[in-house]
Amino acid sequence: MIEFRGIGKRYGDRPGRRRIDALQDVSLRIERGETVAVLGPNGAGKSTLLGIALGFLHPSAGTVSIDGMSPRRYRRKRGAAWLPERFTLPAAWPVLEALTALARLEGPSAALTPRAASDTREPGTEPRASAEHTRGSVAAVGQAADTRSREADERGNAADARDPRADPRELAPGEQAPGEQTPAGRAAGEQAAGEHAPSERAAGEHTGRSYPRERWPHARVGGADARERARAALERFGLAAHAGRAIGSLSRGLLQRVGLAQTMLAAHAVAVLDEPTEGLDPAGRLLFREMAAELRAAGTTLIVASHDLPELDRIADRAILLHAGRVREVFALEAPAARMSWILRLAAPHPSLTQLFPDARRLDVDTHWSVTCDNARDLSHRLAALVAAGAIIVEVISSAPTLEERVREALGAPQSSGRKDA
Repeated sequence: MIEFRGIGKRYGDRPGRRRIDALQDVSLRIERGETVAVLGPNGAGKSTLLGIALGFLHPSAGTVSIDGMSPRRYRRKRGAAWLPERFTLPAAWPVLEALTALARLEGPSAALTPRAASDTREPGTEPRASAEHTRGSVAAVGQAADTRSREADERGNAADARDPRADPRELAPGEQAPGEQTPAGRAAGEQAAGEHAPSERAAGEHTGRSYPRERWPHARVGGADARERARAALERFGLAAHAGRAIGSLSRGLLQRVGLAQTMLAAHAVAVLDEPTEGLDPAGRLLFREMAAELRAAGTTLIVASHDLPELDRIADRAILLHAGRVREVFALEAPAARMSWILRLAAPHPSLTQLFPDARRLDVDTHWSVTCDNARDLSHRLAALVAAGAIIVEVISSAPTLEERVREALGAPQSSGRKDA
């Protein structure tokens, strides 16, 4: 589905600027429908890799493809859900109006539901006209426009030069793409004129969506449908009460919920999220978890970069650890093995323990034991019987290493004392 081959990214490769290799020889393959976590220390290259994955940045070396296409061409043909690390929109835009404008860019609605087993169509090519409408068109667009778009893709760097978000000469490490962070062009003009309703073009500039300039006149599609989808997105992320508020009046956590909501306005085969849980409260994190589960059920290929390792441990199939711009380790986050290991700590020794757990192994003292069970349900039944027999259980700890512990080991960092209770 998504393949990185020898990707390198160098910043400051000009006279007078310090050269920084943000990525070096990164080769990865992400399968269709897989949820992959990208993690690593600050400056490891996570956001750079995500920017290259969707074509917002051009690699200095190597190639990347999505379903055999360049990322920019893939986005133009099929679209992709994208949440930048510091999601923002112009401060004056009302929340509902902003999401409605973004929904219009996505075109007619398409339910985000699991694909039938008998459905052999490629994801992203379902008969919802989304491949065309996501590019901002409501009907057939002129052949000349399509030809210009294809030629721009084939020219590579020439196309990138017209898109400041993809120009490696203009971005230094830690900088955000201009179209994603600051009002530009028409959006700035609208605000200066006191217009508070966002345009579709301005909305695209602020979320990293790439639409050929000549297609913007065709972007106004399905107004009522777009508004309904925007309202539904607000409801699902607990934002209905804030629909009329200006973007600039939202807290960091509420703004992050708006960012998550805009990624779910239409079904896409690829979703890329950079620090999606940043600023979220516990309720918001649960909403994100539900969103990730829904994307998995729909067969979406999901890439998530985050420092929230426990959350990544819950949702990902694999985790890619970056360090100093290179792939340091790839972790398989598989389902627990058939036999699960646990550490039990009792208040006092009890004879029933070895009867209920025949393979129990005593650790340092008579009150600390290592036991194995088929699954969590089996463990619960045996523990209930142990308590019924009069034993007092002080602690139950899973012996499987967490993702955080595996990352610490891979980076050579000191382990924390003890694991969390099960």
